[in-house]
Amino acid sequence: MNFFVTGGTGNSTSVYEVCRVAESILFHTTKISDSLIVEVNLTTRVNFYANMKKTEKALNWNLKVSLRSSIIKTLRSLDKI
Repeated sequence: MNFFVTGGTGNSTSVYEVCRVAESILFHTTKISDSLIVEVNLTTRVNFYANMKKTEKALNWNLKVSLRSSIIKTLRSLDKI
């Protein structure tokens, strides 16, 4: 099964790609992610979408950063915990 997420851009991004970007930020390689993708059954595509209109209204916020920038900010915030 191939899972996808969207951060409100309207474009789905695979969970694999999110992990791959995070791995490249943390370890400067995508070796682990690349080895895992070979072992995964990619016959089914499942998408998860956020309702960004509701998010923008509730938080008075809209998306202005890239996936990579978002992952970097998330990792930095986790480092503070």
